[in-house]
Amino acid sequence: MTMPTQRNERRWCLVTGAGIGRAVAEELLAEGFGVAGVARGTQALAELAARWPHAFVSVVHDVGRAGLPTRLTDLGVSLDKIELVVHSAGCARQGLPLTHMRDRDIEEVISTNVLGTTLVSRHRSSVGLRWPSKRIAALHRLPIRSVWAARCALRCAPMAARSLRHLTGDETLVVRDFAGVLVRRGAGTIVVLGSVAAQDAAPLMAAYAASRACVQQLVHCVRSDLHGSGVRVTCVQPGTTRTGLLDDQPGLSADGRFAGFTPLEAADLAKTICWIHQQPAHVNVQEMTLFPVAQSLYVRGVHRRAPETCALTAVPWKKAKPMTLMIDHEMEAVARQLWPSPQRLQLATGGLFNRVVQVQSPVGTTYLKRFTDAASSGDFPPLPTSASQRCLVASNWHELALRASAREPRAAVPSLVAVQTALDLVAMEEAQGEPLYDALVGDGLGVGATLQTVTAWLGALHSLPLEPRPLLWAASGPFKAFKIDLQYTRMLPEIPQALHAAGERFVADYLQRSEEPVHGDLNSRNILSAEGAVSVIDFEQGHFGEGVYDLAYLLSEYVIRDLRFGVGPEATITAAWEGYCQARDRDANAETWRRLRLHLGFQTLYRLVGPSRKVWTGHLDDVMKDAVRRWSTAELSAWLQ
Repeated sequence: MTMPTQRNERRWCLVTGAGIGRAVAEELLAEGFGVAGVARGTQALAELAARWPHAFVSVVHDVGRAGLPTRLTDLGVSLDKIELVVHSAGCARQGLPLTHMRDRDIEEVISTNVLGTTLVSRHRSSVGLRWPSKRIAALHRLPIRSVWAARCALRCAPMAARSLRHLTGDETLVVRDFAGVLVRRGAGTIVVLGSVAAQDAAPLMAAYAASRACVQQLVHCVRSDLHGSGVRVTCVQPGTTRTGLLDDQPGLSADGRFAGFTPLEAADLAKTICWIHQQPAHVNVQEMTLFPVAQSLYVRGVHRRAPETCALTAVPWKKAKPMTLMIDHEMEAVARQLWPSPQRLQLATGGLFNRVVQVQSPVGTTYLKRFTDAASSGDFPPLPTSASQRCLVASNWHELALRASAREPRAAVPSLVAVQTALDLVAMEEAQGEPLYDALVGDGLGVGATLQTVTAWLGALHSLPLEPRPLLWAASGPFKAFKIDLQYTRMLPEIPQALHAAGERFVADYLQRSEEPVHGDLNSRNILSAEGAVSVIDFEQGHFGEGVYDLAYLLSEYVIRDLRFGVGPEATITAAWEGYCQARDRDANAETWRRLRLHLGFQTLYRLVGPSRKVWTGHLDDVMKDAVRRWSTAELSAWLQ
């Protein structure tokens, strides 16, 4: 289109935000529009102002505060020439439960995401709209009218009432301050950027998801308010997008955050928003949801490498009559929705912290796993994480394991079929083989090749990045501390007093390590083997630590096997270590070798005296148990010095 050179010749747009907002501004500038760009700092806007001196106006302003129209007027922007308002400014404070968030973090999220939107949408001018009474608004189910809808909804949620001052005034401010401008024109478009976080409940995102849900409802209500004015109102809700929104979250690597999949780019959303505004005046795109191909669910969707390896489906919850008194009724309902009839459901052997149901249907054998809030057996203390947190960990670590399997195909990982967030449940295909445990506690034959395969797979697993780190660290960290207390700290009374101080230092050091994602529960019950094939399952105890933790976890069972048959375990340990170093493509490191031996000493002792000792050493007689104790104590004495 022809590019006007003077400001007063241009059609103008208002765009907030320095991430997606910058991309939108660039797209609009390229189309010949004048753009007033609003952000908190000057750095994001300076380049655009230098490149487009006659078409771009830089406005440094916090959208969570009133006064933006005045700032624009002072900078020479005629409000009457604005025909498009794009509000993309946002704030995220994720990775902690709501109970652990600071007041100022909650207020910043609500202020930026909710209050700022409302003010930009409204302008204090005589618009000619009548606001309904509180009583009338209370009689309606949402949507009602924007401000009264927020007030009435909050009266049904007393805990949220303290934030009323935010809801009536960032999302809220932007929409408030400029709806009137467009109404006076008799035409125009308001586009508010939301998030798919508004569509689903997820742990550690309470304030952010709630603010986005409020924005979505606000847009619906404002659209109703402006009916007949000629102003179009749209909410764009993107899935995972490459922006700087989480750059200030601790531990989140900008380079590794999107490893393994392709997210949406800011430019994708910019083109979409421009397309929305360029539709004929009688066409209003009320709402648009965009996902990257690699994301199949809302907040907790696993980012898939490829559909054939991890195809997830969002499963709605519906009530159903029970098929049997022995099976979880809600799990039955999910099975009915996922797989065709006829079905045969039966309980299967699960872990300590989940229930598993086997489903046989015309498509084959599949499994449902539902996470629980307490251990099903053993003398375990209360769990520090909820079932929903372990579901989040399980689905993300499962996807990581699939990526590792792609690198080391000798070790298979069953594909995920679905993740049901509301029920803390995952569905997966059947893993082939029998538990390695049966061979290790049996004749002990033919298990060497399995160890080699799993060791190579671990090398791939520990080399891969896993993001978003703050969210997953918060979900997995407490369980890591719980396990290390059980496996290490509670073992200290079993070893000589002189080793306690060094043992405590080792434990404290491991709790701080977070460089590598580890399986966390790589025991022989979670490894299946059949005719040379190996499968790895169960990922809900994944955490961030160091890879030799996993290697020692499995090796401790091989040590017990070797001792039972009167064989020194040194050859087994050394071969596994060399295979692991080769898989990691790194030279053997003396310090890492020492740490492997320390993990191995603690974990072998744990299998003898821990809460699940009957599983791991219940088949040993007293003589063999004493041999395991002596070996573990000697190992820790040698390597803690």
